Amino acid sequence: KTDCTVAEIKKNNYSFFINGEAFDAVIICGGGKASSVHGSDGSCYKLLTAFGHSSTPLYPALCGLTVSDKDLNLLKGVRAECVARLYSGNSLLGSEEGEIQFNDKAISGIPIMNLSHLCENKKNLYVSLDLCPKKKKKELSEHIKASVNNSENIEFEVVLNGIVNLKLGYALMNRCFIKPKTICKSISNQQIKNVVSMLKAFEINISSAKGFDSAQVTKGGIKTDEFSSKTMMSKIVDGVFACGEILDIHGDCGGYNLHL
Repeated sequence: KTDCTVAEIKKNNYSFFINGEAFDAVIICGGGKASSVHGSDGSCYKLLTAFGHSSTPLYPALCGLTVSDKDLNLLKGVRAECVARLYSGNSLLGSEEGEIQFNDKAISGIPIMNLSHLCENKKNLYVSLDLCPKKKKKELSEHIKASVNNSENIEFEVVLNGIVNLKLGYALMNRCFIKPKTICKSISNQQIKNVVSMLKAFEINISSAKGFDSAQVTKGGIKTDEFSSKTMMSKIVDGVFACGEILDIHGDCGGYNLHL
């Protein structure tokens, strides 16, 4: 039966009763709380907690992160290959490599989405982006110095555009207090040093992970140790099974959550 709501499951000694009909067993796999537009609105958790199961706190995962830095407003749509490191104060929470995207007051992309679940209940969050992960600081510094020396009358943003997206180059210059249209022969060694440091650690303050409507999966759920790992049957009520995202388990991007 499809397109019907299950608000309650009752049980006697022999059967489970759903919407007035009797069944021998129940398999609950109605998803978590993420992406309610697709039907997973979190309503299935109470079907299991009513049987005595317990749930861990729920948190959006595989989602973008909202940013509070106003100087990033002009970067909407820009993509960048980088290593993204998520921090809470001085504590490194996690690191991912790949392509990120700057959106309207947010950042996303697979590395950011894989890090998003680590934001739960954390303060002083920020992401540090290594925008040139294939080059060490010394190599990058020598490359920029050589480009500046060979292009004295060329605007400095042209040099940066050979390394990062032009808009991102402007953002780097702005943070290093270098005015647009500054020609290379006016760039000091200290300014080059500042730009290199920014390329290797471009910091973005994070307000929070985006909400459940933007999340692909849910972190948390019904505790897995309350179910058999071999049969997926409840250890509390015989005949009740659960699988998928309703359980306290989630994976990274790449289709892994479909295996749950």
